[in-house]
This record gives sequence, structure tokens and C-alpha cells, in this order.
Amino acid sequence: MIEVIAGLTATWVANLALHSTAVLASVLGLAALARRRSAACELWTLRAGLVAVWCMPLTALAVQHYGWGWWVIVLHEPAAWGGAWGTTGWTHAAALAVYLALGGAWLAGSAVAGGCLLRDGLALGGLREGAWAASAGLSARVEMLAREVGVVPPRVGVSDRVQSPCVFGWVRPTLLLPGTRDGAEAVSDAVIAHELCHVRQRDALWRVAGRLAVVALCFQPLLWVLCRRMDAACESVCDDAAVLATRDRCGYAKELVRWSGAVGELPGRRLTMGAAAMRSQLGRRVRRIVDADRRLSTRLGWAEAGLIAAVVLVLALAANVVSLAHTQAAGLAGVAWVWCLG
Repeated sequence: MIEVIAGLTATWVANLALHSTAVLASVLGLAALARRRSAACELWTLRAGLVAVWCMPLTALAVQHYGWGWWVIVLHEPAAWGGAWGTTGWTHAAALAVYLALGGAWLAGSAVAGGCLLRDGLALGGLREGAWAASAGLSARVEMLAREVGVVPPRVGVSDRVQSPCVFGWVRPTLLLPGTRDGAEAVSDAVIAHELCHVRQRDALWRVAGRLAVVALCFQPLLWVLCRRMDAACESVCDDAAVLATRDRCGYAKELVRWSGAVGELPGRRLTMGAAAMRSQLGRRVRRIVDADRRLSTRLGWAEAGLIAAVVLVLALAANVVSLAHTQAAGLAGVAWVWCLG
């Protein structure tokens, strides 16, 4: 009984890896094409792919219910290996040990990723509580820029524990500026507009959704790539918003370089967003900002959004037309292809 449960579980995990790989590889390729149109188009393509990953169980049930599965790979588990491999009992015990080892590695990886995420969340909670209130003049300035960006003004604080401006939180968004109890350091309107764009796009919520998906599917490297690409696309869209708000490309680029030179990382970096984040892509971002011939884009039209949603839905359903099945067959080993029409 334990061997049967372990075999079915291993098949389910294999299907999960197969389908997630197909969905993520397709979405990453589609996002690379969408990037040529605009950063906003790339961002929402990646977000649609993340939704498709979370909805994989539902799409698999839909394909199974409506009989859309075309190919099924049947994995035959041999009843006896014989020869140097020993008896049937040893074979089942070894298979069970492999299943348990893989399951334990998965759980351990998810536990580590979840622990890091929880630690960052607690760190940000302490950072919010330990921040000093911003001055009335600074708060009024943020409110004015928030109206221009089109977002409800977040809570504004000053902290000596951050080296560059940052924003975090999707329930209670908080904008933190570096400084001391006596006041915040000088921050340009463009950098503040960049952070407010993160609030408008609910990037904190999407970042939590991506990191939770990584916790659940820690064995899927393409999901890590998608989250990284999504973070970079978020920064590009917010860079465009900062330029639109101030109309000063060179000034904002200089500010970005200045804050990127700050020493140290942002606390809770997995859940924190800031203009100076992702220093490894600083050169690419500066080139985008100063390119006056490039069209600025911070929002997606309804037609583009509908097209992206439709294409990603088709990709998610198509990824399930190939699935794995598990069976035991005496004297057989390997993989068989079975054509399924119903």
C-alpha cells in the first residue's frame, strides 16, 4: 500500500514538473517577445504566467474533464529486476527510499525558502515599527506626487536602517526614506515617483505571490527565473513612471546611480522594492532611461491585456495535453507512448 501511494505521489510530482516546465518555458519566451513592445507588456505577460502556475491544478482538471489530453506517457514499474539488482522486495524498498528521499529534499527546500520569506516579513515588520514619522513638508510632497501618479499616498517614514528609498507592504504600504531622527536625506521627486508606482501596481502583492510559488515549487528553476524577470520588469515600468512624472531623464538616471552606490542591501530584500534595487542591471536601466526615442509605457491597454490572458490560457491548457501515468507490469521497464482520444 505504501509503495502504491509513493508511486502515485511520484507520478503527480513528475506531472507537476512536466506541466510547470512547459508553461514557464512558453511564458518566458512570450515575455521576451512582449519586451520589444513595452516593459508593461512584458510585466503583465510574466504575471499572467505566474497566475497560470498557481492555476495548474484547475487547468489539469479541465483538460481531464473535457477529454483534451492527447498523449499519455505510461511509466511501467517492473515487478522484478532479477540478477544483480536482487529480489523484488529489495527493488520495492529501494524505490520507496528514492521516493522518500526526493520528497524529503522537496520539503526541506520548501522549508528553507519559506523560512527565509518569513524572516524577511518579520524584519520588515520591525523596520516599519522602528521608523520615525516623516516631516509635514515631506508628507505633503509625497501626497502631491501620489496624486500625479494616481495612487493613495502610503505611510511615509524615515529610518537609519535603510541606505536607499524603498517601499514594502501590500496591506499597509510603507515608503521608507534613509535618514535620521532629525530628518530624511534629500530624495528627488523622480525617485519618490518610482516608489509610488510600485504601490500603484501592487508590486508587493505580486512579489509575495511569486515568492510563495517558489516556496511551493522550489525544485523548479524556471520559476526562479520568472520571478527574477518579473522583478526586473517591475523596475523598468516604474522607471518609465518616474520619467513621466518629472520629464527629467538625465536627472533621474544620475539619482539612480547615486542611490545604487549605497552600501548594504535593503532589509527583507525578497519583499522590498526600491529604485536602487537590482544593481546588476543598473547599466541596462540607465540606457533605457536616457533613450529619448523609446516609448514610455506604464499601463496596459484592454486589448493587449485580453490578448495576453488568452494566449497564456491556451499555453496553460496545452501544457496538460501530455501527462504521465503510473502502472506496474511484470517483466517490463521503460516508457510507453499511448494515444488517447477520449
